[in-house]
Amino acid sequence: MKRYNAEVIVKKYLPYIIAIVVVLGGIGVYIALQGQNHTSNPPANSSDSSRETASAKKYTNACKLFTKQDLNDILGGTFGDGEEDIAFSTATPGTPDYDNEDLQGSACKFDQEDDGTTASMQQSIRLSIEIKTFASVDKATTWTNELHSPPTAEGQEAMDKPVDVQGVGDQAFFAKVNTGGTGSAEDKNESLYIRSGRQVIVLTVTRLAGIDHDAMQASLTKLAKKL
Repeated sequence: MKRYNAEVIVKKYLPYIIAIVVVLGGIGVYIALQGQNHTSNPPANSSDSSRETASAKKYTNACKLFTKQDLNDILGGTFGDGEEDIAFSTATPGTPDYDNEDLQGSACKFDQEDDGTTASMQQSIRLSIEIKTFASVDKATTWTNELHSPPTAEGQEAMDKPVDVQGVGDQAFFAKVNTGGTGSAEDKNESLYIRSGRQVIVLTVTRLAGIDHDAMQASLTKLAKKL
């Protein structure tokens, strides 16, 4: 998105931005807590994951997963250059692995160009991409399985029913935190989780005016198939 008056952004869009960040961040926190509480339980697809090859990391730079032309063609409009974003470690805080650069992952955001008006800002799309690299295939599988099918009643209530995607990675699905009614952050974003070996790629589209979930799921699926 282009640079606009800071006061306009703070007054008009900070509540939306905070809500979206809380939603996306909440997913990570929820999974981290669930992973600590259920480390003794084998992943639902442990037999499948054991047959996968824990190969070297395939994806390293979230800003280079797709070309701008890919984004223009599939998501529409014109996208600017990717901007590197904050990437968090998948290691548990306080452990020796927490400073392991291999587990830091990568994150990037792409903004659809707009004309700087409020209406245009609300209609424009932001694509956020995150690459999460886990220490093993089993750890990545456990993380996605517990997001896909929460093992507790509280988790099941907090998460919407996922939409599975076939033909993408080892496992792929759309999942969202259940934040409530119309106009919530949930109505403004859509996230596709893709597990490939010991990596999880998260593609999140945000649009302040709201999104057509079916259409956006179709677009993100098409984009993911280019991986």
